[in-house]
Amino acid sequence: MEKLKVGVVGLGMMGLFHAKVYGDLPGVELIGGVDALPEAEDKFNAAFGLNKISSLDALLDNADAVSICTPDHLHRDVAVRAFNKNVKCLIEKPLATSSADCGAILAARPDPSYLMVGHILRFDPRVNHARYAVQNGSLGKVISVKIWRNNDRAGGEKFGKNTSAAWFLGIHDIDAVHFITGEKVVKVSAIGKRFFTPHYDYVAASLELTNGALVTMENGFIIPKERVTALDAGIQIIGDRGMVELDMNHSDARLTTAEAGRSLMQDTYHWPTLGEQIHGDLRAELEAFVNAVKNGAVPPVTGEDGAEAVKVIERITAYLDAGN
Repeated sequence: MEKLKVGVVGLGMMGLFHAKVYGDLPGVELIGGVDALPEAEDKFNAAFGLNKISSLDALLDNADAVSICTPDHLHRDVAVRAFNKNVKCLIEKPLATSSADCGAILAARPDPSYLMVGHILRFDPRVNHARYAVQNGSLGKVISVKIWRNNDRAGGEKFGKNTSAAWFLGIHDIDAVHFITGEKVVKVSAIGKRFFTPHYDYVAASLELTNGALVTMENGFIIPKERVTALDAGIQIIGDRGMVELDMNHSDARLTTAEAGRSLMQDTYHWPTLGEQIHGDLRAELEAFVNAVKNGAVPPVTGEDGAEAVKVIERITAYLDAGN
C-alpha cells in the first residue's frame, strides 16, 4: 500500500515534535517541512535527512496531509492554501486567533474530514477519566468546575511577546471543559493583569455553562523560574453526587543531573521522549489524524470544536479589553 505523504508547516518546537512522530508512524512518509526562517529549514532537513523544499506550494503539491504549526495568526492563510490544493490539515491549537478567521477556515474545507485541531488534552488519559466519570453519571449533575494552567516566567518571556496567557494556556482548558462536560460556555467575565509581558499574563475567568454549572479558570505566566517544574495545572469537577480531581502537573518522574544543576520534573504524558521516539498524548493525536485521513473519516477533534474554544477566549479577551 502506498504510504501517506505528510509535511510540516512551521518548524519550531511543536513542528519538530510532529515531524518526529510522523517519521515513526507505519504507513506514513515525512516528505518535508517549510518555515519562514531558512535556518530552521536547514536544521530540519539535516535532522531528518530530507532535501530542501522550495516553497509552501511545492510542499502542498506533493503532500496528502500537513501539520500546521506556524504562529497562530498565520493558520488561516496556510490552511486555505492547503484546502485549495486538496490537502488535509491538522492545525495546532488554537484553530485561529479570531472567530472570523475560524469561519474562513471552516468555509474553505472541502468537507469536515479535511480538518483536525490539535487539542492535545483530548488524548490525555487523565482527562478521559474525568470525561468518563461525567458522562456515565458517576458525579450526577455537574455544578462546579475549577481548572487552572500556569507556566513560569520563562514561558512568558518566550510566548508573552505575541500572545496572552488566556490564548496560549486557557485555550487548552476551555476545550477540556467542553470535552469533559459536553456543555458549552454561555456567560463570561474575567479579570486580568499585565505584570511581565505586553499581553495579559495572568487571567482569572468566571464562566457559566449551558447546564448552569459555574467554571473558574486561571491561566498565567507567573510561576518563578526557579520552581522545579514550569507547569502548575489541574482540574476539579464537582457534581451533586460526587467529584473528580486531576493533577495535571509533571510530578511523577524526577531527573537530577550535574548538567542541569538541579532536579527537573519529566513530562510523562504529553510528549515524553524515550530514546529518539516521542510517545504519549501527541503520538495518539497524530495517529488519530493519520487514521482519519487514510479512512476519509471526520477526525475526533473537528474544526467546529476548535472554533468553539476560540470563541470563548475571544469573549474573555474582549471583556478584559473593555475594562470590566
